[in-house]
Amino acid sequence: TAYNTLSDVNAPAPDPRALYAQVANAYRALSSACDLNPTQKNMVNIGTGMLEIGASNYDTNLLPVAGTPITPAPQTPPTGAQAMAAGFPLTNFDNVRNTPLSAAQANPAQTFGASVNAYLKTIGLDLNDVKGPIDYQPNSADKLQAIIVPLGNGRSLTAFFNTGFPVPVGTAPQVAFSDTAGVRRYLDVASNSPQTQQQLTSYYANPANAARRANYGVNLANLTALFQQLPATNLQVKDALATLAAATSTLNSGGLPDVLGVYQKLGDNLDGLASLCGLNQTQREAFKSLSGSALPIGVQNYYLVPVSLVQTA
Repeated sequence: TAYNTLSDVNAPAPDPRALYAQVANAYRALSSACDLNPTQKNMVNIGTGMLEIGASNYDTNLLPVAGTPITPAPQTPPTGAQAMAAGFPLTNFDNVRNTPLSAAQANPAQTFGASVNAYLKTIGLDLNDVKGPIDYQPNSADKLQAIIVPLGNGRSLTAFFNTGFPVPVGTAPQVAFSDTAGVRRYLDVASNSPQTQQQLTSYYANPANAARRANYGVNLANLTALFQQLPATNLQVKDALATLAAATSTLNSGGLPDVLGVYQKLGDNLDGLASLCGLNQTQREAFKSLSGSALPIGVQNYYLVPVSLVQTA
């Protein structure tokens, strides 16, 4: 019914939220069914991924940001030749329903797997570091839009390919971690190489990237300020501050510290501080900001993004 309504260029589009809620309920029921064979269970998993892409692309991402004056302009439905060029009216629903899925939709792991594995290696992840099947999310145009990579211990890394995958030259995917501790699992398993560090050195020495280099320095300053709010006598705090002082000095003198190595060292320090008792409210907030904001933002913006840029270039 929704498909046929959408096919009518003179009718309002169906409510995506209501439609996707019904589809979600169907998949929720199917996911707990005990009479599905492995192929059908896999189709439920793939369908759930399509649902996530649909809800993000055709509902939530189209909403105006709260607190901003920007609202979508009313759209006039296309007609005549314009409607045909836009793909309206849509192909009969029964024909679409009986058409096999494209390879990208039916088996995204087979379609994108090799390229994704190559991408993960560029950011220091080997297949041995991936603790379970990767969740591939292709969009309606058969472009890979996101992957969710399980890293173990309930933590994962998500990469969003806003312009599709493989990533075009000169751009980089957005990366996020599953929870406030997700980045520490990445830091545990990621490996660095002299070649990667040399590429980063060239990247940050390029005047065109001066703004990111300056912001990298701000991230180190923010990390320092947060660690300074923790107990000064603690060995992990002392080590973290010494690591940050050395990194800042190297950066200020025109060099580049071991970007991933510094973040890994800070991650080790935070792991040692996780069970620290007797922190006051200010210190607890500082630890929370370190784990959930300053460290993951640093890893994302000043290691993962530049590595992606130098690799794609």
